[in-house]
Amino acid sequence: MSAQVGGGVSPLPEVVGDARPADFSQADWDALNRALANEPNPAQERARLVSYLRFQRAVAQWREMQSGPASSQRQSLARDVVAQLPGHVANGEVHAGEALTILASLGPDIEPDPARRSAWLDEQKKRLQATQTDAQAQALKAEKARNEDFAAQEAEIVARWQSTPEASRDPVTLEHQLQALREKVYGSAVP
Repeated sequence: MSAQVGGGVSPLPEVVGDARPADFSQADWDALNRALANEPNPAQERARLVSYLRFQRAVAQWREMQSGPASSQRQSLARDVVAQLPGHVANGEVHAGEALTILASLGPDIEPDPARRSAWLDEQKKRLQATQTDAQAQALKAEKARNEDFAAQEAEIVARWQSTPEASRDPVTLEHQLQALREKVYGSAVP
């Protein structure tokens, strides 16, 4: 993982035992260790979480730089994020859809030529698919089916509402119907 240090991109040290990495504040490190107090393998989980938190920081840093001019630093950060992405997808920390969105955003920094970028994105998708477990692939398939089911039923509800005379349309009733559909398809935890 890389981070901006003194204006450049430099590699960060790996977690070594219980030692606090230089890129973590003492308060953050203490909070992380408290959260891992009951973990059966705290050292392994700590290493995984530190890696993921660094990944999140790199994505956030790239997004902050995105609106500025293209630079070798931004390109280097983009390449670093892409290199780490399959591991975080394999760990279940980043969903496939989110990973594809990240790749599409990073693509112009990595491959400026739109024609070649399409081939690059296809190659990255294959890399991501290779990291998915059967359970992750099945979960993604089920999520896609749920989303398609929701979209079809939502379209029916909206079409029925729009087919009623305009004076009889009640937006509150429509929203209640849509919320009931959300709860039916996705569960009651959906806001």
